Amino acid sequence: MIKDQINALYEDMVAVRRDLHQHPELAFQEIRTAGVIAAELRRLGFTVEEGIAVTGVIGMLDSGRSGKTLLLRFDMDALPVIEATDLAYCSNHPGVMHACGHDGHVAVGLAIASILSENKDSLQGRVLMLFQPAEEGSGTGILKTTGGAEAMILAGVLQKYAPDEAVAAHLWNGIPTGEVVIHAGAIMAGADQIQITVNGRGGHGAQPQLTADPVLAGAQILAALQSIVSRNVSPQDTVVISITMFHAGEAVNVIPAKAVLQGTMRTFGQASHELIARRITEVATQVAGAMGCTADVQINRIAPAVENSARVCDEIHKAVIRHAPHLNIDTNKILMVSEDMAFFLQKIPGCYILIGAGGTQPGSLHGHHHPGFTFDEEAMRHAVLALAGYALDVLST
Repeated sequence: MIKDQINALYEDMVAVRRDLHQHPELAFQEIRTAGVIAAELRRLGFTVEEGIAVTGVIGMLDSGRSGKTLLLRFDMDALPVIEATDLAYCSNHPGVMHACGHDGHVAVGLAIASILSENKDSLQGRVLMLFQPAEEGSGTGILKTTGGAEAMILAGVLQKYAPDEAVAAHLWNGIPTGEVVIHAGAIMAGADQIQITVNGRGGHGAQPQLTADPVLAGAQILAALQSIVSRNVSPQDTVVISITMFHAGEAVNVIPAKAVLQGTMRTFGQASHELIARRITEVATQVAGAMGCTADVQINRIAPAVENSARVCDEIHKAVIRHAPHLNIDTNKILMVSEDMAFFLQKIPGCYILIGAGGTQPGSLHGHHHPGFTFDEEAMRHAVLALAGYALDVLST
């Protein structure tokens, strides 16, 4: 039955996804997107609350019978990326692109809302369809401020609606279409931004002996940081340190007084996080000191690891087997990318799953955040099967 409902909705789901792809909006600017969502939820009979954490939307479907309150979360922001696809529905907003699949997530969420509305008489409890802004973050560099999940939590949505479980999914190109990842425990890493400001003594490029060169010190720090993973971390742990930005100087014949390095660290677990943060600070300050400079280190937590509940994972696993036995289930894969769904899962037991979207068309072979990114739209059907099937099973009378 659910497959028939999805088949009936599929063309509309694709149309919604393509419309949103043409009209991408950045973090906390998802005004048009939120309007599309709110209008459709109201049409389906949901009670709708708009403007949460600027542009967030919640639709509630109350069966009128006692039972669980289930939160289904979907992110809706795009990225500051110049699109380089030949899609007929490519971005109409220069410099802004849905390069991570959130357009598909919104379309999936609205299709699930339609199925749940159609089956309302067989449900008990409540469903919260939470459409979140700013999953990609609200800023850049070390000055990044609160993202969408934290902002919605701070706005009081969890206290107001008191969900018992929280579930979300990501369409993922690195996994082939037809595969679903349901992994108990940590499925995505925690993320931190790193900024190291190296202060030296500038001077003429022809007289380096009169300077304390922060560029040289920064280069030595960059190289030394790579030893942390290989020499301070157990080979059984999974950690990433990547310095991705190095800014210094404005003239070819001037040694500057300052160099700034920025990057990211990814860890699982508090012990690894504390170890890596401490060692980055020690390496940077001590190497800088050895080069006659000083280093100021800032490490800013973006999101903790995404930790899935074993119980909820088991419920989703059973739902996928029941409603989509043709899908392959992987219970072992983890990713070093991060996701602010982690903040919801710190408060509520739940599960974040990955839906394979790596089809055969050229765009679906690109990684997320690539200018040529797209995904296999058939994967949206699988996402609806998994999440709507789970919701119907958990909330069935």
